[in-house]
Amino acid sequence: MQRKRREGKTWDRTSRNNAALTLSPSRSTLKGTFQSLMDRPFLIMLLVLLFALPLTASAQRTNGKADFATVFSDIQQGITSANVSLFASHFNTQVHVTLRGGESGLYSANQAYYLLQNYLRDRKPAGFKFSTYGDSTTNPYATGSAAFNLRGNRERAQIYAALAYNGDRWVITHINIY
Repeated sequence: MQRKRREGKTWDRTSRNNAALTLSPSRSTLKGTFQSLMDRPFLIMLLVLLFALPLTASAQRTNGKADFATVFSDIQQGITSANVSLFASHFNTQVHVTLRGGESGLYSANQAYYLLQNYLRDRKPAGFKFSTYGDSTTNPYATGSAAFNLRGNRERAQIYAALAYNGDRWVITHINIY
């Protein structure tokens, strides 16, 4: 095989009839190109940012983990006191709501607020606490038992709430009372 050098590039003849030629830069050319790229401060900053951005996003999500405990606490306090306003600010734009003996579907945040407010107005909470937490990094959830007084009778229910990370905060995507 014959090698010809021209303008810092090595040309290899790969066939006997010289019809096919391939271009393969020599090591010294690659080393010089890499060296010239690394001399530029802008490129160094770009590389640092490329490696740092995923770490920053991960840290924000980790810090956001503590925030979902706050959302579950707000839901628990709101249901215990029959005050949906305590956790309505955490509603996603669309919330899936399922109520025992009542409504079930995907509702806007305002509709979900009024559905839950009416439900809790008719049933006076006698106690509620989340007992199980699903610590997923993408969709945390919590479940717990509740007791309600409905027209003099005690009613037990299971409450399920699920969250999703939307933008820069955790939002409520599901609330089921069954």
